[in-house]
Amino acid sequence: MAKPNGPHIQAARERKKWSRRELATKVGRSYEWVFNLEKEHKNTPREKLYLLADVLDVPITYIERADELREPA
Repeated sequence: MAKPNGPHIQAARERKKWSRRELATKVGRSYEWVFNLEKEHKNTPREKLYLLADVLDVPITYIERADELREPA
């Protein structure tokens, strides 16, 4: 599972002038899914973030939050 960077997802969507519902339709997900990602209420499979990045035309690193709390190796 990947951590979304909600503000970046929202900013990329707004640059396209898309509503949450429009973005949800483009990625085959629900309005609630997009809302939850933008508000960072849930993690999502990384492949879904790759699809989202492709649709929004941004790099995956822009919309995926780095895990800053990694356990030491």
